[in-house]
Amino acid sequence: MIKKFLFTCFIFCLNIVHSQNLTDINDSIRYHLSYSPQKSLQFSFDAINNKAFNENSWESYDSNYLIGQSLFFNELYKESIEYFLKALNIYESLDDNERLNLKRSNPAWILNSIGAVYFQYNNLEKAKTYYLEAIENFELSKEIDIIEKSLGLIRVEANLALISIKLENYGEAFEFYNGILERIKTNEINDAYLIYYYNQFMTLNFQLNNNKEALKYLKQINQTFELESNKISNLKSSELYLYYIISIIDYSKYLISQNKFNEALIELLKIKKLSKPFLDQFASINILLSECYLATNQNSDAKLVLKENSELSDLSAEIKIKSFEGISNIYSQENDLKNLLSIKDSIIFNKNLLENSENDIKNIQTLLDLDDKKRELISNEKRLNSTVFSLTLALSLLIIILIIFRINFKLQSERSKRFKLEKSQIENELSLKQRELFSKSNFILQRNDYLKSILEEVNNNTNSQKAVDRIKKQVSGIINSESLHQEFDKKFVEVFPEFYKKLNSNYKLSKTDFRLIAYIKMNKSNNEIAQISGISIRTIQSQRYRLSKKLKLEKNQDLNSFIFKV
Repeated sequence: MIKKFLFTCFIFCLNIVHSQNLTDINDSIRYHLSYSPQKSLQFSFDAINNKAFNENSWESYDSNYLIGQSLFFNELYKESIEYFLKALNIYESLDDNERLNLKRSNPAWILNSIGAVYFQYNNLEKAKTYYLEAIENFELSKEIDIIEKSLGLIRVEANLALISIKLENYGEAFEFYNGILERIKTNEINDAYLIYYYNQFMTLNFQLNNNKEALKYLKQINQTFELESNKISNLKSSELYLYYIISIIDYSKYLISQNKFNEALIELLKIKKLSKPFLDQFASINILLSECYLATNQNSDAKLVLKENSELSDLSAEIKIKSFEGISNIYSQENDLKNLLSIKDSIIFNKNLLENSENDIKNIQTLLDLDDKKRELISNEKRLNSTVFSLTLALSLLIIILIIFRINFKLQSERSKRFKLEKSQIENELSLKQRELFSKSNFILQRNDYLKSILEEVNNNTNSQKAVDRIKKQVSGIINSESLHQEFDKKFVEVFPEFYKKLNSNYKLSKTDFRLIAYIKMNKSNNEIAQISGISIRTIQSQRYRLSKKLKLEKNQDLNSFIFKV
């Protein structure tokens, strides 16, 4: 089993130690991918054995991608998927600066490769999904330049065209190829790609029996090759030669299908020498040559070219089967039973290899489905983490707000208590001053009553007029003492601080008026006011009348009620 044998060799060679730099190894793998997949596989062994391979770095990412490509080209599809998926996981762990180092190993190329695996097993819908995702990644990528991005989009669009051809949607396929040719010309991409896609147009037109249009593209292939081939110094590394050889092989297949064997022989012999560096193409040419030789009764030449293939190593199972079947037909015609049985055994052996490889599809499908689930879980986990973070942030903000409200409530509560305490203290002080005021007014009233009683007693005693006059004068001075009244006024203002201000702002009043108003505010009767002031009730009545005029009261408006409302 060739593929299993290759993979066994692949694992076995992991034990070989190489000191080569991982970046250099990657370059070697990349160099041999198109021309000698087996050789690229040998360098893949070196990469896995390198110390830097297991690190989460862009070099390790590049290695996993290239090893996956090498395994894919060697038809080890199941094994290739494992490395593609590992490369994607490493990519997720890289920071933005490390991702800038990615060029041909951008994740879009990996998505395209995974799509190619699905295409190999005819799962076109899944392949298209990966191709479209690859296009999206190429268009959004900031790590690769315009030319590299165009090459990537060309490759993916070509794969989508192949899906369209397989679905017989030829109009869509032509649209893809026309867009590809325009992109190649616009971005001045290597003419080798121009030959490759001219070939796509040619084979598609042959398939649709548009022979005239197909031959036009064949002419363009030959002209482009003639113009550019002289510029190539290293034939083995030339994509131009590779794609030209593939184009002539495809044209020869068309000629054989039309039974134009001699024309096919001319084309194949023209490129056989050019194809020697490219083993698979060289072997394919020999198989086609054998068909032409057999069809033109040149059996010895057919056997010769097929034996050339049997002497080649590192060929795919499909090519080996075709070579063995060709030799088998020749031996059958020659009745060479001994060699025929040997060849039949080789055919059976290689067919078993193919059948075993086809059984791997379920394993590959499982791996890919598991990866899809894993990526979906990662996406859901990110969304969940984002939601949890948002909820945690919202809850934290809510807690902070509640704490702020609680602190503010406590501050307001303490402030309210403090205000109540201050208010209580002010009310107590005001009550005390009111008591002092009333005490003072009562004291004045009682003192005046006492002095009046003395004065009456003196009036009744007329023994010494001179002494009596002196006592009267002293008593009257005490009764009318301004300092006592001033002290009363001061206390009244302390108790009613805004009362005088309101009256002063609206009316022109005298000190006597204010004093009368103060006594009325304290709910003193005319008789009590007369006793406190030391004047007659009539005088008080006269003062009340004048005060009503100054306050501009109506005739039916009560002075006391007005003053109480101020």
